[in-house]
Amino acid sequence: MGAKPSNRAGPVLALVAIVFITGLLYPGDANFMRDEALLLEHALIANHQPLNVLGISLPFTPASVGLPGTRGAYYGPLPIWVYQVFLAMTHDPITMVVVRSLLFTG
Repeated sequence: MGAKPSNRAGPVLALVAIVFITGLLYPGDANFMRDEALLLEHALIANHQPLNVLGISLPFTPASVGLPGTRGAYYGPLPIWVYQVFLAMTHDPITMVVVRSLLFTG
């Protein structure tokens, strides 16, 4: 004779679906703010520089450092690597925004 369990999964899943779908309604209505334009520029430059080290040839160079911080130290290269992968898939900014939205909303 226990208490009847409440089903709260339905409203939570509906809320998650609404948030997920609204992020994809207007994919072209996004701006590149803060450091995103610089990250995209560094990724574009790195993708156009071939690499030949120790007999290994790559058509691109993985970024070795990220953007400089306010104190002169450099951040890690992971954000530039993400944009390098995006640019390897497509050069269309709207497609990049949709993929980024799917990744970060998921």
